Amino acid sequence: MSSAKYHLFLLSLLLSLIPSAAVRESLLSDGPATVHAFYAADEPQIDGLSASIHSLLVSCSQPQRLVVDVAVKAAVLPAFQAHFGMKDKSLSVGTTLGATIRLHALDEVKMNKLFKYQSNHYHERASLAKSIEKYARLFLDGLLPDAIVVYLDTDVVVQADVLVLADRFAASGKTMAFVERVPRVSLSDYVYPRNVSDAEFTKLGISKAALLAAENATEYNAGVLVVNTKRWASQGYMDKVTHWLRINYLLHGKLFRGNDQTLLMLSFEVWRQPGDFIVVEREWNVEVHHQLTTDGDFLAHQAKILHFNGDRKPWLPSEAADPLVKELFRPHLERFASLLEAEQAHGQQHQMQPMMAALIALVLALALLAVVKVSYDWTNTMSPAESALHVNLMVCFQGFMNYSSVVLCAYPLCLALNLSNAASMSGLLIGVFMESSAVGMGVSWKILNVYPDIWRVHIKTYLVTGLSCQFLGALVFCKVALAVKYGQTHDTLILTLLAARIVQGFGHGLNDQFMKCCIVKLAPAVDRPRHSMKKFVSNTMGIGGGPIIIAIAYFFFHDEGGDVAGMGLGAQISMLTAQWQLTMTITVLVAAVLLYPSLEDVSDFGKATSIVGGHQTAVLLASIFLDALRGFITSGVEAASCLLLQDHFEWRQDSIGFCIGLTFCLVVPAYMLHKQYQARYSDIAWIRIYTGIAMLATALLGTAKQPLGILAADSIIFPSIYLAGALNMGILNTSVFPDGSLLDANNVMLINGIISNGIGRFAGPIFSRSLIAHLGQKAYASCQALAIGSILASSGMLRAPM
Repeated sequence: MSSAKYHLFLLSLLLSLIPSAAVRESLLSDGPATVHAFYAADEPQIDGLSASIHSLLVSCSQPQRLVVDVAVKAAVLPAFQAHFGMKDKSLSVGTTLGATIRLHALDEVKMNKLFKYQSNHYHERASLAKSIEKYARLFLDGLLPDAIVVYLDTDVVVQADVLVLADRFAASGKTMAFVERVPRVSLSDYVYPRNVSDAEFTKLGISKAALLAAENATEYNAGVLVVNTKRWASQGYMDKVTHWLRINYLLHGKLFRGNDQTLLMLSFEVWRQPGDFIVVEREWNVEVHHQLTTDGDFLAHQAKILHFNGDRKPWLPSEAADPLVKELFRPHLERFASLLEAEQAHGQQHQMQPMMAALIALVLALALLAVVKVSYDWTNTMSPAESALHVNLMVCFQGFMNYSSVVLCAYPLCLALNLSNAASMSGLLIGVFMESSAVGMGVSWKILNVYPDIWRVHIKTYLVTGLSCQFLGALVFCKVALAVKYGQTHDTLILTLLAARIVQGFGHGLNDQFMKCCIVKLAPAVDRPRHSMKKFVSNTMGIGGGPIIIAIAYFFFHDEGGDVAGMGLGAQISMLTAQWQLTMTITVLVAAVLLYPSLEDVSDFGKATSIVGGHQTAVLLASIFLDALRGFITSGVEAASCLLLQDHFEWRQDSIGFCIGLTFCLVVPAYMLHKQYQARYSDIAWIRIYTGIAMLATALLGTAKQPLGILAADSIIFPSIYLAGALNMGILNTSVFPDGSLLDANNVMLINGIISNGIGRFAGPIFSRSLIAHLGQKAYASCQALAIGSILASSGMLRAPM
């Protein structure tokens, strides 16, 4: 390879990687994590647990961030599974609000080691004497080793968003959060160091002075706690709890009375890291029957968590007439079943899905056979070169459909993964496909340079390689969607998802570079504008068809239970998207293998000689620049419009996909009109006309207050910019230099692909969604107007060379 071509290759790859550095910090930024709400319950408390869970979820702003963990004895595990409708020995179930409920069996062997140091007189109420569940909060790190956990007793009613409490605590970096207690209860009411002699303290190695100093501390109620389980374990708090329990046992209960609550207080007040807990407002644990005030309005509307502690439990028949129970507890208990209804319905519908999937697969197989049979007859009427170019259009359609089909699922999936910058990251998820496509084009360029005749003899292997990369990416996409469906949100998922999109984009770029070169090699110069226009229409149909197909699939296959089982909307629509990508990719792969003609005997028009000059070089460079701007505009408008309809107007996914896709597909009637009137003006004049029309539409894009206004602007911008782009590419294909030149078809298509895809289409979604998220709709529209204006101003450089 010549030195010039080698440096061109290195420059091209460098250009393709430039935008990656700009988003590296975005990739590594942390979003809000999953929060665990933890209960420990026995069978008699099951009604209280149900009401508390319902109140917790309906009060939460983002229930998809919550995992409700319930710890029970192994003996009663089947009863709780039946109560929650868990099937096939499952230990988890989804809810209609997007949260997941999980059951855990208590490690009774480990926990009973504590009870050998326990005596009944430790407790205020005999009912607590052997309640192993009361000690479950001390073993949270064994069940959830690295989590922020909101511990709740089963007798609480939640009336505020616990995520606020959890996020506030997480920012503190402490081990535990207690709630201010009103009326205040002193630790001296439970701990009695004066009952123990100095000799006994000395023998046991305990500081009496430290215990006397701790007497003035508060005995916080442990019915509502927030715990960092990783810090709890690393700071050795369980060892401290065990130590105090053993000491009191050796002192025959003289040191303190109480249960695990007192053990917690001693561990934090006597042997603790300085300031290793925070105290939050009393509204987060209002003890209903212990309040100085009996103001019902305060309890109903200002208390964030109501705690029915003591013997008067709200689920007991004796409390049925209590006004607070009637108003604040009973409604949650009665509505709990509604959290699981959609999941049960989903279970019934899920049984039908394998049959439906088999039926759809059969229909697709029959349709493929029919298409192949018809296509054989159809291709026999064409020359091999013409037939190959039409099969290329099918592969182009599939690649761009894979690119755009994630537009609907990207934002809800990023929300489900708990990314704080979901809007920007969803744009990256869309745009990284084209970034990696540029790298794939670079690899394809190298292959075509080293093996210039590969397009003649090994074309099927070449196409299968690119399509296989896309199939592999879709498989990984499925894996991530399944992980989200089952409540996983760990940091590696977003990186895995981006890797899947990178592999898909690489495969698309591998094929796209070849297919662009085929227009030059298989068509004479006079026919290249026509084939360029067809390729643009095919690309546009793929971009528009992706959201439409996903919207249709969502409309027919979406069910509330499917969303419930995962973390909100992201899992359901992501699964549909990944499944469609798998189906479409394998179908096109088989069709390409069956339909692609032999090209061994066709003429290579890329070797034709032509007069070249400096002006022709300027035309090529201008065409490449304008194509990059077009990619930036169209990808940005599609991604931004979808975000506006999702986030600002809260449209359903099927409606969004259908409408966004339809605006793209309007390029087909626009293309038909253009063919009818094409001869009236030159290509450059048409480019200016279409660009001017798109410029006018940006005013509507920035001022639209209703969804229809945004869609109307899109309906103008997409066809106009795409037709202008098709004409621009026709000029580019006509202006390439003969094979072997620095600006021959292979080199020009590489540069064009890297700049257009690696910069234009990659940056478009990120810039547009970030502008909307941070500066608003008008800033986004102004950016589009500036890009369109640049096309209009530069169009004069496209004058065809003489």
